[in-house]
Amino acid sequence: MDNIGGNKLLYFLAGVAVGGLIVYSARSPQVRSMLAKAAGKGLKLKEDAAALIESIKEDAEDFAAEAKHYGKKQHGK
Repeated sequence: MDNIGGNKLLYFLAGVAVGGLIVYSARSPQVRSMLAKAAGKGLKLKEDAAALIESIKEDAEDFAAEAKHYGKKQHGK
């Protein structure tokens, strides 16, 4: 049981150390620039995916409307 408690303390201290390194690194102009570029690319990817999904949705709605119209036209004759 004592070993488990020691491991938890070790993991906690390792987490604090890694967190501190991340905060320290984020203050570096080079790292900030790299993170900003990565975030910008991620946002662009998200926007592109949203536009593609919207286009697919519109195409599906158009297809459904045309199919409905065609179905009414065929049954009306």
